[in-house]
Amino acid sequence: MKNVMIVAALALFISIYCYSIEITPKFEGYLYDLPTLSASNDMIDLLPIDYDKDVILGNITRLRLRPELLFGDNGRLTMHYEISSNYSSLMTVPPNFDKTNRQALDLNWELASGDKYSVNHFIDRLYYKQMFDFGEVIIGRQNIAYGVGRIWQPTDKFNPINPANFTKFEKDGADAVRAKIYIGNFTDLDLVYNATDEWQTNNFAARFRTNWKEYDFSVMGGWFDDNYSLGGDFAGNLFGAGVRGEIAYTNNKYAADSSYFKAILGADNQFTDKLYGLIEYHYNGQGSNCKLCYLPLFAKLYSGEIQNIGTNYLAAQVAYQIHPLWNSALLDMTNLIDGSGFVSLSVSHSAKEWLDCSLAAMFCYGAEGTEYSYYSTATYLMIKAYF
Repeated sequence: MKNVMIVAALALFISIYCYSIEITPKFEGYLYDLPTLSASNDMIDLLPIDYDKDVILGNITRLRLRPELLFGDNGRLTMHYEISSNYSSLMTVPPNFDKTNRQALDLNWELASGDKYSVNHFIDRLYYKQMFDFGEVIIGRQNIAYGVGRIWQPTDKFNPINPANFTKFEKDGADAVRAKIYIGNFTDLDLVYNATDEWQTNNFAARFRTNWKEYDFSVMGGWFDDNYSLGGDFAGNLFGAGVRGEIAYTNNKYAADSSYFKAILGADNQFTDKLYGLIEYHYNGQGSNCKLCYLPLFAKLYSGEIQNIGTNYLAAQVAYQIHPLWNSALLDMTNLIDGSGFVSLSVSHSAKEWLDCSLAAMFCYGAEGTEYSYYSTATYLMIKAYF
C-alpha cells in the first residue's frame, strides 16, 4: 500500500503542477510471443526436481503498454506497464526472476501461478521528465544506460543484461532522480540518485561526457551497493571502422581481494550496405578461472547480479541483409579460459510495418563443468506485433 500511495502522490503532484499546460496523450506498445524448445543441461542435475526428459518446452508471452502524456513542449510523463506469462515444462519461473535490485518500490504483482506456469504484471517504467534551458530532470522508474559496448557494458552499474539471455531485451527500470546538465556542444554532466531495497540502501553516480575530434569520451564514478566504482569509456572512428572501449573498477570495502576490474575493447564495421561485422573482447574481473569455483557464482548469475562467471571472453558477430525485409545474424561468444561458448544464428523478417518475426537457434558447446555446459542449446521463434 505504501508503494501505491507514493506513485499516486507523484501523479497528483504532476497533475497539479501542469494544470495550466496543454496536455497531449500518446499511446503505443507491443505484443510479444516466444515459444522455445531447449535441451536438458548440467544445471538441471543441480535443481531439487525430478526431470528425466531430454527437451524442455517453454513459452513467454508479454503485452507491454506504453502510455505517455506530453505536457507542452518540455515535459512528459511516461509509463511502461507489462503483463507477462511464462510456461515451462521444467518448473515454474518466479515472476521476479532476474529482476534488477535497483528498485525501491515493489511494483510487481502475481496474477496466477501453477506447477509449470506463472502470470504477473508490473510497472517497468514510470517517470516524469522536464526539460530546461540548462538540461533535464527525470524523476521515477527509468532506464539509465551507461557504457558504449555492443555486447557488454562494464560501466553500466544500473541494469546490465546477460548477453546469453535471448528472452530479455528490455533493460529493467531503476528508481532514481536524475539530472543532466548541458555544459556545451556534446558535453554534459549526468547526476543520479538511486534508492534500492525499500529505501534501505542508496546508490549515487556521476558521469561526465564530452567529445574531441571524432571521439566521444566519458568518465564516471559512483557509490553502488556500499562500494565505490570508477570508470570511463570512449567511442569513435578509426580508418572508417567504429572502435570503442570501457573500463571500470569496483572496490569492495568488506573484502579487498574481492575488488575487481571489468573492461571491453571492440570494433565494428559496415563493410557493404548489406554486410556488418563486430568483434568485442571482455575482461571480467568479477569471474573465476577455476571451473570448480563456478557453482557458487551461478546464484549471482541467475539473480542478475553478475552476467558471466569466467574472466576472459571474445564475441564475434556477422549480420547480412538478405533482402530489404529479410535479415540474418551469426554470433559466437567464447569463454577463452575454459573453451566453452555458444553460437547464435537468427533470421528475421519484417512481415508488416507493425509485425516482426524471427527464427533463431543457440548452440552451446564446452566440456562438462565448463560455463556454457550449464546453458541449454535452444531454438526459438519470436513474434512481435507493434501498435
